[in-house]
Amino acid sequence: MTPTHWLYRIVPASRGDVTFLAAIPWALFGNDEGGVFGERDPYHTVLGNPVDLSFWGFVKWWVRNPFHNLFFHVLRWDAGDNALVLYARDENGSRWWFRAPQRTWHVENGPQFYVRLLAPFVSYRGLRWEIYAGWRIGGALGFALRK
Repeated sequence: MTPTHWLYRIVPASRGDVTFLAAIPWALFGNDEGGVFGERDPYHTVLGNPVDLSFWGFVKWWVRNPFHNLFFHVLRWDAGDNALVLYARDENGSRWWFRAPQRTWHVENGPQFYVRLLAPFVSYRGLRWEIYAGWRIGGALGFALRK
């Protein structure tokens, strides 16, 4: 579902819709995976959270995932399987200064704290809160503060 919001005339909905003049708005403000409002993201499609199809909804989604297409598709910023980790506390205990593949944290493993240096990423996931800032798996820059 691609909304017919006026923003999609400025920021193309996907890479396939990009014209020469629309390449910069697409790279800076677009989100091929989630849409500029997050309407294609599992946060809305799977969990059933309502989509805010307003300019404010666009701003909120962009702040959560700034420059998504630029980092994920254009620059392909990704630490891959060789992330330099400053500190991690998880189901394996506490560890300092090591290299490891990027990973997705799961709350059933207990509270976790993670600081990665290349590409920068800080994450805390406890029983009630999830907080992260930095480049997620795959190279997308993102921020979250949620219960």
